Amino acid sequence: MQTNENSRLKILLKRNDMSQQDFADWFCVTRDTAWKIINGYRRLKADEIIEICRRFGVTADWLLGISDSEKPYEDAEKYHTLRGLIQSL
Repeated sequence: MQTNENSRLKILLKRNDMSQQDFADWFCVTRDTAWKIINGYRRLKADEIIEICRRFGVTADWLLGISDSEKPYEDAEKYHTLRGLIQSL
């Protein structure tokens, strides 16, 4: 039952060398609940998504698979860079 949010959560955990137990401890859930979240058997609630995004510094759109922009303001920075280049022409 793979969804974008749990596959990207797996990416974040691996990147941060965080085990399932580490995630359970940080997220204040049982190891069984952590397993269910990580493997897509329990959907995340809005406040949980926000908490994960804050902890790992990613956007909710990226976590949910809506966007490929992982970092907050990444698109805005690209926009301003491109706008500056265009204005200098």
